[in-house]
Amino acid sequence: QYNGRTGYLSYEVGGAITYDSDPEQEYEECLLKAAALRKALE
Repeated sequence: QYNGRTGYLSYEVGGAITYDSDPEQEYEECLLKAAALRKALE
């Protein structure tokens, strides 16, 4: 979501948690998704 008044952009990323998910890997996946989005917006 972009706020034109403040110039602030926020976005959300996430992963799918399943029975055999590794929480650390899910967190790393979120960081990778966020990094890709930031790079695309630069």
